[in-house]
Amino acid sequence: ASESKKKDSFFSKCKKWLKNRLAKRKRTERANAPEQVSYDQMFMRYGDWKNVRGQIVAYLVLMFAACYHKSHGDFLNTVLKLETITDGRHVACCCDKNALLEYGDHLGNVYGTLKPLSVWVLLCGGALSFTCFLWDRYIGRRNALLAACVAGFIVSICSCFPASPEVITMISMIFGVVRMAIVVCTMSTLSEMLPYNI
Repeated sequence: ASESKKKDSFFSKCKKWLKNRLAKRKRTERANAPEQVSYDQMFMRYGDWKNVRGQIVAYLVLMFAACYHKSHGDFLNTVLKLETITDGRHVACCCDKNALLEYGDHLGNVYGTLKPLSVWVLLCGGALSFTCFLWDRYIGRRNALLAACVAGFIVSICSCFPASPEVITMISMIFGVVRMAIVVCTMSTLSEMLPYNI
């Protein structure tokens, strides 16, 4: 009887130890898990479901408009650099070997060299993205999105008038920053508004 009691006490201790280990593991997993958002928390922050749907549609329209504007600008930039719109036949016609070789050299000169302006744009964009946590806390995401939309509207009106190449380059750079700000703000806000803990 004493040996059976010892065995029962040993198994009960092992069972208790396993339960404690599993409970501790669950607590650590819950502590390390990302914060989940529920529908109740979303409604407390953004209001009723009608308001949420209206904001989602507005953010999606802004994001699609920014992506469409970027793709259209890239298309026009490619057409301008490659000089595909010319009088007469196509510039890369295979019947003229000399013209085709010259066009290949032109492509190498256009896309093969890294211009100082491109390096400056990349450095400024990287510095702005790495410091976003400093100014996003004080400005706010919605205010930054509103400022980007207003800046894009003003710059789009200014781009309708003829200007020097330097001004046009500055306008295109501002357009790039505005597009990126709109896409980042809308995507981050949509990821917060759509709950993933259903």
